[in-house]
Amino acid sequence: MGSNSEASGKMTSLRSGVRFGYKKMLKNVLQFKKIDKQKGYIIYYQEIKTSKGIVKLEIKILKTDVNNLQKQLIKNQIDNLVKLYPLEYFKKLRFYLKLKDIPFIAKFPFQEHKGYMVMIFKPNETAENYYENENGDLQEVKDEMLDWQLYDGTFKKKPSKLRIIK
Repeated sequence: MGSNSEASGKMTSLRSGVRFGYKKMLKNVLQFKKIDKQKGYIIYYQEIKTSKGIVKLEIKILKTDVNNLQKQLIKNQIDNLVKLYPLEYFKKLRFYLKLKDIPFIAKFPFQEHKGYMVMIFKPNETAENYYENENGDLQEVKDEMLDWQLYDGTFKKKPSKLRIIK
């Protein structure tokens, strides 16, 4: 994956930079892109093609919350995560931001329900979770919503069978 592609905001293809034979499994990842122009946020998003349509995962970072060095470190970390963890790099990016105490807003769609789970992380504070409906309205998360499955950017490897050759 070209290192300048995220910085310029161009679309990137994961299939070109992924090693370890996971190309077939990532064919449903349509794009991973960085947008740097919306309301003072840097937005990283991933679109995934599913049997029900296209789902979009987002991580937003307020531009004023990161300096230029941190932006460069995030870009480098994304390049490394895509190479090392091609099946779960988006989830690992969220953990990296938490580790570095960088505030962000993550938005993950539900697998079986409409709407999104919105997670707001602020260092030294309690993380907040909200439900965002189809209209973009935020609501408190109800207890039954906590059991709903999310698309979190993790792909499961197909189970491999052990073959015994005599």
